Amino acid sequence: MINVDMGFYPDRIEELELEPDAKARIISLHEQIEVFRNSGPLDEAAVKKLSEYFRIQHIFHSTGIEGNRLTLHETQVVVREGLELNDKPLADQLEVKDLDSAFSFLEECTQKNTSFREIDLREMHRMVVGHSSEARPGEYRSIGVMITGSELRPPEPLAIPGLMEVLVRWMTQDDGLDVLVRAAVIHHKFTAIHPFVDGNGRVARLLMNLVLLRGGYPIVNVRREERPRYYEALSYADLGLYSPLVTLMLDRGLEVFGEMKRIQDETIRASQWAAKWGQKETEVLRRRQEREYKLWLGQMENIRLEFENRADLISDSLKTVWVDFKSYPVPDLTKFLQLEEMGKASAAMWFFSLDFRSSRPGEGHYFFFRFFRDHKQHSGSRAIPLQLNWFVDQEPKPVEEPKIRLREFVVDPKTRKLKVINFENGKKVTSGDLPVQQAVEQFFDDVLKNCFGIVV
Repeated sequence: MINVDMGFYPDRIEELELEPDAKARIISLHEQIEVFRNSGPLDEAAVKKLSEYFRIQHIFHSTGIEGNRLTLHETQVVVREGLELNDKPLADQLEVKDLDSAFSFLEECTQKNTSFREIDLREMHRMVVGHSSEARPGEYRSIGVMITGSELRPPEPLAIPGLMEVLVRWMTQDDGLDVLVRAAVIHHKFTAIHPFVDGNGRVARLLMNLVLLRGGYPIVNVRREERPRYYEALSYADLGLYSPLVTLMLDRGLEVFGEMKRIQDETIRASQWAAKWGQKETEVLRRRQEREYKLWLGQMENIRLEFENRADLISDSLKTVWVDFKSYPVPDLTKFLQLEEMGKASAAMWFFSLDFRSSRPGEGHYFFFRFFRDHKQHSGSRAIPLQLNWFVDQEPKPVEEPKIRLREFVVDPKTRKLKVINFENGKKVTSGDLPVQQAVEQFFDDVLKNCFGIVV
């Protein structure tokens, strides 16, 4: 069994003996945050939208690490709309609601000028496990515990009050130690003490983010799929090796910071653009862009729905082949404008994918549709093609197989009519008369016939 040194609380980053790469990244992130702070405030509406997004992400991933089975969409429905999902476990839904309340408390504590107290920590725990009386909300444990899958031996119950007093006092002091490092140590020490019967992981991740947010750093959401890496990092920290945990926090923090930076850049760009044009002209243009965006998105959603319906029908009808359909987030107005202007977005804009699988081992094909404009084919155009891609030698590439006719769907920027681009008789042919339903069915016909040998 491992006994963590509960008396170790560093005053300087050098005491942690971090890897050189981790130290360099910490310094870089600190410098980037300082530049970010001095570059002007974010748009208020953008801040609100961003905060809500990270709240849902935190709740989804933090509960998922503990075994919650709700999907991201289901988590959002429960949190935002307060609906009860009849076909999902009630315990999972209550767990999500509890963490939502605790996250609101976290935001309140972040905005307060007063120090975070031990009583606040107990209140945070009470909210995290509010619907579980067995977890003794807000009370330190009075029994010894073991942590599943860990060699760590948490301290005995009598030691907990004193250890927690030291932890909270160190957590709130300002001695110049880097904020991210302090957050990492707090997270680990709290989990090592394991002061509550249940809910320790969720509270630890809230405390970590409280330290980060109060220090002006971005939130860190450890992803549920990173659970093995996360637990391994905590195990290394038990041995006094903090680099894996700090590196994981850096990875997730930089991901969030990148999105904040993007919003800031967009805010600055929008401000400069608005200054160039009069307010009235700006409003007129924005309304026009929103109308064009809604029309375009409706046409794209219709395409996606047709593919999803056909995928379900194929999977239900065939015995040797089935299709897994997966949707990705739709581009917002900002991404739409970026796609119009550049033909691609800052991130890979996948719209949906189709994974054809066969009962025969090794036989399968993975297709995905993304928004991308080939400037050779669409020279001088502001169209946003929905391009068909697949993997060749494990590399994503546009489909060029002659036996699969479909290449792209594209909305004509002038007429706003949807067109289908197929490969026929050795060349690409654009058609404005081919119905979406027929184009989709042709695609499935081509794949089933030429990739799996199934002929109707």
